[in-house]
Parts: sequence; structure tokens; C-alpha cells
Amino acid sequence: MATPARQQWLDLKAQHPDAVLFFRMGDFYETFEDDAETAARILGIALTSRPMGKDEGRMPLAGIPYHQLDRYLDTLVAAGYRVAIADQVSLPPSKGGAPGLVERRVTRVVTPGTVDAGELLSERGHNWLVALAPAPGEGRWALAACDATTGELEVQVVAADALAGEWARLAPREVLVPEPGELPQSLAIGARLTRRSSRQFGIDRARERLCAALHVGSLDGFGLEGLEAAVGAAGALVGYLDESWPQALANLRPPRAVRGTDVVTLDAQTRRNLELFATSRGEGASLVEALDRTLTSMGARLFRLRLGRPLRRVAEVEARLDEVEAFVPMLPREALRRSLRGMPDLERLLGRVRAGTAHAKHLVQVRQALERLPAARAAALSAGAPAEAMASGLSGAEEVAAVIAAALDDDPPAEVGDASTVRAGFDAEVDRLRGLTTDARSALAALESQERARTGIASLKVGYHRVFGYYLECPRGQADRAPADYEPRQALSNAQRFFFAPLAALESEILGAKDALAAAERGVLERVLAQVAAAGPALERAADSVARLDVASALAALAADAGYVRPVLADSGAIEIEGGRHPVVERRLPAGAFVPNDAHLGSPHADLVLLTGPNMAGKS
Repeated sequence: MATPARQQWLDLKAQHPDAVLFFRMGDFYETFEDDAETAARILGIALTSRPMGKDEGRMPLAGIPYHQLDRYLDTLVAAGYRVAIADQVSLPPSKGGAPGLVERRVTRVVTPGTVDAGELLSERGHNWLVALAPAPGEGRWALAACDATTGELEVQVVAADALAGEWARLAPREVLVPEPGELPQSLAIGARLTRRSSRQFGIDRARERLCAALHVGSLDGFGLEGLEAAVGAAGALVGYLDESWPQALANLRPPRAVRGTDVVTLDAQTRRNLELFATSRGEGASLVEALDRTLTSMGARLFRLRLGRPLRRVAEVEARLDEVEAFVPMLPREALRRSLRGMPDLERLLGRVRAGTAHAKHLVQVRQALERLPAARAAALSAGAPAEAMASGLSGAEEVAAVIAAALDDDPPAEVGDASTVRAGFDAEVDRLRGLTTDARSALAALESQERARTGIASLKVGYHRVFGYYLECPRGQADRAPADYEPRQALSNAQRFFFAPLAALESEILGAKDALAAAERGVLERVLAQVAAAGPALERAADSVARLDVASALAALAADAGYVRPVLADSGAIEIEGGRHPVVERRLPAGAFVPNDAHLGSPHADLVLLTGPNMAGKS
């Protein structure tokens, strides 16, 4: 017969049979049976076993420290495994919880498309989870893409011949497709493929899911007309997140429609030839590496998004050029870039707060980002009208920064209870309990001095062990001088440890105060997290403003350093370039070695020039 804890594991495993189940037990995540053998093999950790009961043999198990979860998740997910995280959602009796078994629940399932930390998550790029399904009409596909860490959601209907280009732009980490449907044969998926019931892609169900996630009564007003099949694909994404990481839906943004009338569609071959993001010629050879001067992760992601999806409408291009031109003057540009340099990733930090995975250190980073906004806003306001518009989201979050600064220490621990989390003077109950723990340490020192005097053992000391609790320890050679009320507890090679009743009584007081202090600090932290989450829309606007300002000032810095000029856009159909320079080629040559060249295409010149010549002859 299974023990209560094993039965709990069996029940959770039955809910997620296709995932490796990480089962939180105290300070460890344990894996059992086949999961343990998988974890030991993939992670290189020790595989052990424990008895399963009379005549039932032994059960394999392997565990990892809870604070190293992200590191091991990376390895398992990169190896192609889904990982279900079963956390303790009630306090154990030793921490003041109710008697009996600790309640555990699977809080999320981690896959390539739902990672939110670790090395698998690119700081400067998106982590797209994509849903793809056939759309009405011949050779048309519904495509929805979501980055759960930033909340971005985009939808589109793509022609079959343009699908590979969009795939290359997104580079998705995981793809949801309806079963048993066929995928385009020409499409190289290059990501984890997850098949879902075709019902998950239903349009009516999708509307309900999206409205519920976005807290709206209707999707009207989001510009999704004619994209019904893509809305169905977005609904499949929301349904998948609701099953695997429901907390992430709190971070979902309204869907963004992508239409071919608004942006230039680049096919996969063109993207490869232009070497926008990747090249076979090593580091520094792609266009993004040559052009990207952004200073924040938010700006870097926006820059890559824009570079991969050029605008088609002249008015929108001119508006972006106006934004760059605002920061061509050095003083506002450098003032802005000083305020952005080293800024934490507010966008993804907000995502962690909304998804419930943020701890005190993340809130301190939120504060550090918000404290930079006034200087960024002042620099933007000095740069003129286009910059003022971009800076519109940089005000309104001052109170959030002040609350975090008042409530939390500057360097809190990752886990509440390991060190001071709440700033002294913020919460009266925390201060009271912290005083008790400080007094307890003084009481321990007093008891140690008292027992040294009573026994005459000058090297006697009080120690603590996670399993045995507090103890008295003296050298083995002096153990025979221990009084009768010292009960031997543990013999070491060069020391003897004893149980001492007055010390045990003091231990009970100390641990009670420590647990109460941790609970009080946890309560303060939860209140601050709730306040930050409530200010989510203001922080979202601030992150968007930072990203836009970063991109504009980065391109202005590039233009100033390289001597680039603003193009004149005309509707003549001609391309006239004087003194043109190739940014990638010039970057890879010694200073001054690149020879600028002119290009004249279109009326009255030829529309196309086919330039031939041997390698290294300067065709670029």
C-alpha cells in the first residue's frame, strides 16, 4: 500500500504522464521511478533508491537542490523533455502549517515555448510559442505567436509561399498544430512540435478564451477583421498556456494583427541572403550585429522585431526617422543613453510579477529600473516633439518605486527567511520578531559562556545542525568532563556533541521566532508584489517607452558614429545612393579601408543591374 506522499506523487504523475515530474520535498525537488533514471542520465546527478514497502522492492530516486531548479530545467528542456513542477502550496507542520501531509500541486509545465529563466531564454530576443493551422482558402495558413515572458501576441493569415519567411523571422521554440492535420511539406519546423486536438483551434472557443484572458467583453476594436482563423490559433495558444502555465495569462497583451499591406514580407531565402540575424561567417557578420547599439533588453527585442519586419507605408517610415533624428544632437542622446545603460529588463520582470514567479530580488530590480525613468524622461523631453511622444509612458510609476524602496532591503535573499528581506522600520510586526531572533542569539551566547564556566571546558561551543538542531560540542579529549545532564548525541572523529535540555528549550523559542519572522516577511513581500502587479499597465507603458527610446537613440548613435544620413523617400520609383557604404563589410575591414560606392536604379536608369566579377573583387 502506497504511503500518503507516494500516493500524492502517483496522482500528480497520472495528470502529467508525458512530463518529468519534479516533486518538491523540503529543500529538494525529487524525481522517482523512470523520471529519476531520466534525470540522473540527462543531468548527471546521483541515482539512488529507497524501499517501497514490504515485498515491493526499491524505488529509484534522484534529486536537485530547489535553488538550482533553473539550471537543471535548462538541461532537461534542451534535451527535449517537458518538465512538470510540483510545488508545496501549504506550510509543513514544522513551519506552522496544519498537521498531516503537505499539499502539493503542479504549478507549471515547462517546455521550450514556456521557459522564463535560464540560458534557454535569450535576453535580447523573443521566445516565440507558435500555433499553426490551415486557414480557409487554398494555400493559406493561420499563424499566432506568443512570447509568454513579455505577453506579446501577434496573429496573421499567411500565404503558403510566404510561410517559410515568417517562420525564419519568428524562429519559434515550440509549435502547436492540430491533429491529425498535415504541415506544409516545404516548411522546416526546427522546433518542438506539440500536437493538440483540432477543437483547441475552434474560433468560438478562441474568442471566449481571449476575452477571458484579456478581461474584455469583445475582441472588436483590436483590428482582427478577416483573421478569424488566426484568432482560432491564438485561442489554441491561450488554452495551452492555461494548462501548462496559467499564471502567465495574467501577462497577456491584446493581439497585434500582422498584415502584408503594412509590412514588407521577406521570404526565407531573402532573409538568408541578407544575413539579417545569422551568417555562416562567424560573429559580427550579420546585419543586426553591425547595427544594434541598443542598451536595454527591451530595446534589443524591439530592434530585432523591426529589422525582421520592415514597414511598407511611407508615413510610418518617416515617423520612425523623425524619432531617430530627434536624438542626432549629442546632448539629449547621451543624457538618455546614460539613463538607459544597465537598466534591468522591466518588461520581463513585470511578466514574472504577474505570473507569480518573482521574488524579492526581482522587485529590487523593478525599483532600480523605475528609478531611472525620471532621468530618461527629462532627456527625452529635451529632444523635441517626437521624443516627447515616445516618453509619454515614463511617468506614473513613481509610487511603485517608492513602495519597493521603503519595504525591501537593497540586497534581499532569493528565499525569504535566509536573511533580512523587509527593511527595518517598514513593518512593526517584522521589527518585533526580528528583535526576538536577535535576543535569541544573545541568549545562545550567554548559555555558551555559562556552560564553559560550569564545566571548565574553555573550547565548549554551541552549534546547529539541520537534522539534530542545536547542540553543545567539545573536543573528544575533554568529553569525560561533561556533566551528567549532557546527553551524548553525535560522535565525530575529533569532537563530541551533546543534547542539553535548557538548550533544547531555547531552540524551541528561537525556531518559533524564526518561522514567525519568515511568515511575516513573506506577508509583506506578497503585499508589495500585489501592489506592483496592480500597477502593471503603467509599468507596461514604461517598458514600451524605454524600448522605443532605446531603439531611436541607438540608431542615432550609430548614425553619429558612422556618418550616416537620413534618406529622402520619394515616390519616383528611382533609387539614388551617393557614397553608399555596406555596414557589415565596412565593419569587418580596417578603418578607412572601405571604398564608398554609388548606385542609380530606376528611371531614367536601368531597373536592375547584374554585377559580376571574381571573388574579392569588390562587388559588395
